[in-house]
Amino acid sequence: MTANANRLSNWVPLALLIVLGLLPLLPAVGRMVVRFADVGAPPEMLADTSRFFVMPVPVVLHIVSACLFALVGALQFSTTLRRSPWHRFSGRVLVIAGVLAATSGLWLTNFYPLLGNEGPLLYWFRTAAGLAMLWFLVQGYRAARRRRFDEHRPHMIRAYALGLGASTQMLIGITVLLMFGEPTPIVGDLMLGAGWAINLVVAQWAIVRSRTPIRRAVAVGA
Repeated sequence: MTANANRLSNWVPLALLIVLGLLPLLPAVGRMVVRFADVGAPPEMLADTSRFFVMPVPVVLHIVSACLFALVGALQFSTTLRRSPWHRFSGRVLVIAGVLAATSGLWLTNFYPLLGNEGPLLYWFRTAAGLAMLWFLVQGYRAARRRRFDEHRPHMIRAYALGLGASTQMLIGITVLLMFGEPTPIVGDLMLGAGWAINLVVAQWAIVRSRTPIRRAVAVGA
């Protein structure tokens, strides 16, 4: 009974992370279905999808790599899988997917026009998030190559948190929309920026929390 409860307690958070990571895929697929089905849709939705059809390759690359990053990244937290060779192989896949997601996101930020409900702050938030994600991924990979796993894990957790920014932004946006209606472009930009900030705060809390037992054990041993 206890073993089953431990397995459940280990896999439930992973399942929640996977669901959270794939959440932004739903509206993206919905927009594409509406576009291809040629059904009646609000003009703003058609305007949003029309920019994707001008240059679809970066969009497809961003969506596929971001989904792969979210899925593989969630499984990296599995204690069981972390003890197997799968962790090292999937870690390389994770870094490649993350780099593709971040660089394609930066490309979209610089070459796709903003929508009417997006303000000027959003460009800088997206640029900062993309560059920070790239930096954490590179540092995490370098630390793993040097077998500095005490440095590797925090960098990868922060990169994963930034990669899940769209999920947190979606939850914030739905909540604000239901409670207060459509936000202004500036407020909308701040909400999107808050999504990345919240994820980084949670990531830092998880990093500190995971280190606490080690510090206590050292103190007791001393």
